[in-house]
Amino acid sequence: MRQDVGGKTEQLVKELKHLYDERLVSVCVYGSAVFEDDLPAIKDKHKNINVLVILKGLEPADLEKASSIGKWWEKVGHSLPIFMSEEEWRRSADVFALEYADIKDNHVVVFGQDLYNETQIQPDALRLICELELHRKLIFLRQRLLLYRDKPQILLSLLQDSNNSFAALFRAVIRLRQNGAAPLKPHAVFEGLKSIVPGFDDAPFQSILRSKESKSHVALTDVFALFNRYIKQVSLVTAFVDECYGFIEKKEGVYQ
Repeated sequence: MRQDVGGKTEQLVKELKHLYDERLVSVCVYGSAVFEDDLPAIKDKHKNINVLVILKGLEPADLEKASSIGKWWEKVGHSLPIFMSEEEWRRSADVFALEYADIKDNHVVVFGQDLYNETQIQPDALRLICELELHRKLIFLRQRLLLYRDKPQILLSLLQDSNNSFAALFRAVIRLRQNGAAPLKPHAVFEGLKSIVPGFDDAPFQSILRSKESKSHVALTDVFALFNRYIKQVSLVTAFVDECYGFIEKKEGVYQ
């Protein structure tokens, strides 16, 4: 275990080791809590810590055994741990290409093997999932505009809730174009996409990001215009990914 792991994260690992002993292959923390060299999640300063647990084999009985641990972990304010078998992790890199690419770039192993750096992300799988999710989220936002045109507070909340998801999707677009290299933090992702997608304007996303971080205020009278600008840019990126199937520059077919 890492020497700087403390608090509830350390307690979680101890409980998992007690339950599964040698069947516990790996436990990692991933996501926004472990950006770059800053590890606040490991010190339990973040409200939410994302944890992935890899076991040798996985049966329903294994989850039953960990039920009390999962309930406790959620009660103290974190997302429920994701449990996977080692085989499942290795063979699902295509369907979870978006998530695995982010985990690979941004994780801390708190126990066991680092299975994540060796994961190979197929560009075609990542592009297809990226395109699918962009279309889905674009349609979702359009539908909500139909419902909440006269409720700017709800529209603003929708933009704030969607901001991190679009940062992840835009990171994938950059990763595809640059053969795997992409910034981690959302503000850098939005900025970086301007050099990838012609005509892309990151201002609506940066504005929402600042409002989420309580660094600026969005007036309710400005929300409708901001929502429209936001949707327009999502549509632009979606069309770019949709129309530029051949823009992926492959090197031996995978991102190492």
